[in-house]
Amino acid sequence: MGSVTRHDYDLVIVGGGSAGQVAAPAAAALAARVALVDRERLGGECLWTGCVPSKSLIASATAAHQTRHLDTLGLEGALGPVTLGTVMDRVQGVIDRIYQTEDADALRRRGVDVYLGHAAFRSPHELVVDGQVLRARAFLLCTGSHPAVPPIPGLDTVDYLTNETIFGLRDLPGHLIVAGGGPVGVEMAQAFRRLGSRVTGPRGAARAAAARGRRRLRPAGARLRPGGHRRRTRAADGGGARWRRHPGSP
Repeated sequence: MGSVTRHDYDLVIVGGGSAGQVAAPAAAALAARVALVDRERLGGECLWTGCVPSKSLIASATAAHQTRHLDTLGLEGALGPVTLGTVMDRVQGVIDRIYQTEDADALRRRGVDVYLGHAAFRSPHELVVDGQVLRARAFLLCTGSHPAVPPIPGLDTVDYLTNETIFGLRDLPGHLIVAGGGPVGVEMAQAFRRLGSRVTGPRGAARAAAARGRRRLRPAGARLRPGGHRRRTRAADGGGARWRRHPGSP
């Protein structure tokens, strides 16, 4: 009779973002023995650098925009100067409130064991997390994503932002250049324009999003540049960056 492999868990999930946090309690509710592993903290992109902070920032920007146009509703009022640090404090407050319902203790109460640390496979049924060996019948990889930095000449010489750093800003940029016309680019372009920044962004990077985005961004005052141009950036005197484009293939 062959040997029987002992499994500590029925399922080990690597990645504590949205996918992992949905899958783990769902499996536990079916009486599976479940472990969830993440490198540092649970929540993933959606909670920390994606859906939650972007929609919170958009809500503040929308309120600012509506306040500037109260006359269209038959009301009077004025918006004072926008203090971005105060806006970002509110964004962080929303993140913190949601995290309290999604942290490790909340998952443990739902029957999920949580491990934080570096994970590496030792065999098809063994995962090592900072020296601890987790044996499982099955593994689910939900390792998420990170920003793709475009190959723009000179970009490595400037202090550029991504969705992982933009929500840490404390001062409103005088001029924000958005490289990319996908959902995140369109959202940030509109939000910062409504908060008071001058915004320039390319169009055509994501045609489906841009078709709708142009109708909303242009009335808001954002400048859209045609796609299909090579771009170059360099550090500007006094900080920031200069953006130059010329005809050619991207």
